[in-house]
Amino acid sequence: MMYVYDILLNFTDGKIFNFYEWKEDDLIDHIKKIPLYRVNSKTIDDFINNDFLVTCDFIEKIKGKTLVYKNKNIILYGCLFSDNNRVVAVEFNDLGESIYKSFLIVDEEDDVCNDAYSLEYIDIDYKIYKKNSDNLSSIFLTRSEAFKQKYLISEINYLYKNNMKDKFKFLFLEIFDNYNDDISINYNNFISEIINNYDKRFDHLYDTVRLSYSKKR
Repeated sequence: MMYVYDILLNFTDGKIFNFYEWKEDDLIDHIKKIPLYRVNSKTIDDFINNDFLVTCDFIEKIKGKTLVYKNKNIILYGCLFSDNNRVVAVEFNDLGESIYKSFLIVDEEDDVCNDAYSLEYIDIDYKIYKKNSDNLSSIFLTRSEAFKQKYLISEINYLYKNNMKDKFKFLFLEIFDNYNDDISINYNNFISEIINNYDKRFDHLYDTVRLSYSKKR
């Protein structure tokens, strides 16, 4: 088993953020030691884009082998996977489910990719239990855009569930040209558009919503 030493990881339980999107208040783990496995490109695509389950045998192989400098001394089930072009860190629970993931700093990723060349490819026995790649538009959102998308979905849900028709209609017509008499149709179209076709229109809509609340102060 090969180990990688002295790297920084920013584990998240949702979208994995590139290093340039990390924030100062993120909980960064300074990793002292972590196992590395070389896998093929399809496998790493699956690991990056989906939630997956590995076997108990694999979990036992990596148990207690990821050490952290500060805060906590150990990540019980963690490792790196690389296809020589990309690297993803994954933390698992005791059932073998992927629960947190992180990309690496660019220069550290380059070093790990080079290290992986000395390893044989390993076939990981895994099963995808939640596909996160169905909505391809969300995968390519920036961290800021992903936050705004989530905020808008929450806002539209709130307006719809609380029958706040006037504000709902106002925001709807900021995006669409026609308003259906059946508000449920408008709601479904609105949510679908935010999720599947997020673009600059929704950046503007987010600003509009935030401004509406600031005026109430």
